[in-house]
Amino acid sequence: MDAKKVMDSLGDALNESGAIRASKTQTIKEITALAMKDLADLTGGDLPSLQAKYAATANSTKNLAVQVTSGKM
Repeated sequence: MDAKKVMDSLGDALNESGAIRASKTQTIKEITALAMKDLADLTGGDLPSLQAKYAATANSTKNLAVQVTSGKM
């Protein structure tokens, strides 16, 4: 089956089900800002603190991946 037809069929199914109700186009920056605000609201944390913790965790994960793939673990 043609990939375009599959994508169109999936889009039609989502539209009919009401799963997608996009009223406007959003940029990745807008989506990220809203997600971070929602996360801060849910966790009770402040945004800069959450971003710092996320960055530290991402850096630790990257460093661990480097160690594992280089056989130093």
